[in-house]
Amino acid sequence: VVLAATQGTIFLTVLILWPKAALGVDN
Repeated sequence: VVLAATQGTIFLTVLILWPKAALGVDN
């Protein structure tokens, strides 16, 4: 359960930060 929660948190973090990083590199 803890592992799943950790993976979920990491997934959400990547989902939020990756587009911002991609836009930063794109611009």
